[in-house]
Amino acid sequence: MSALIQFSYSISIIRCLSVIISLVLVSSVQGFHMRPYYRTEYVFDDDNNSRSDMKINLRSRRNFEPLFTKDKNDNKKSSNSTLNDGNDDKLLEKYPLCDAKYKLVDKLKVFKLFQGLIGKRKKLVLNESCIIEMYEFLSVTLKNTNDLLLVLAIVYGYVPLFLIFLSILGFFITYNKILLYFNLIIPTQIILNELILKNIIKIRRPYNSALESYGMPSGHSSFSFSFITFILLHLTESNKDKWNIVASILVLITLFPIPWSRFYIEDHTLSQVIVGCIIGIILGYLFFLIKKIFFK
Repeated sequence: MSALIQFSYSISIIRCLSVIISLVLVSSVQGFHMRPYYRTEYVFDDDNNSRSDMKINLRSRRNFEPLFTKDKNDNKKSSNSTLNDGNDDKLLEKYPLCDAKYKLVDKLKVFKLFQGLIGKRKKLVLNESCIIEMYEFLSVTLKNTNDLLLVLAIVYGYVPLFLIFLSILGFFITYNKILLYFNLIIPTQIILNELILKNIIKIRRPYNSALESYGMPSGHSSFSFSFITFILLHLTESNKDKWNIVASILVLITLFPIPWSRFYIEDHTLSQVIVGCIIGIILGYLFFLIKKIFFK
């Protein structure tokens, strides 16, 4: 029976790998750089010289409709230099900042530590009447918004950092073997996703992201689903005591929304999130097998 289960797990991993390969190939062939799903115009001083370019994304219901985006990763430099000569102050004099109900950036700007971390990680998006400031802060795009769900998604974007801190601290306090595996999964998925896969695939993030790194696959999604997979598999063979189950359920509830948050913030496209989840499932299963083999 156990051999049959192991065989079915192996088949599942092979299928997951095939899905990853197909998604990556489709993304590469179609130029899946995933610009936003709105009409983007690069504005010049002479309105007669304006030109438009259709961008593609998977969601648009609350997107800004930018006329101009100042992003040093963008190859179209002429619009930036013509519009404001590379000077943020001139752009801000010409267009006001967009008003928002939830002023996340404004509240955080009070702290000097925040100002130091985001000083060189700023992106301006200009819609028809005002400018939206976006900042990269600890691998999450921050901006003022009227969308309460976006605020929640931003909060969930920092959950992995909190869990990493708790996992490392908990291991040095308790020397728990499960926490040891968590602490091994973390650097493994960081090396695989951030240092290897992203630099090989080289697919950009959505246009409404302030992050400058490549986006395929989603590291947050990989992190969350590697933990979810490991915890679920561990529960199948661990002692079914009440506190163990409650703790596991709390962790699962905390981790499940992370891929959604990355997609909703627009730091990743749907395909980047899906591939990240699949990689996380594979890593979680592999570390579970290592645990079974070496620590029976």
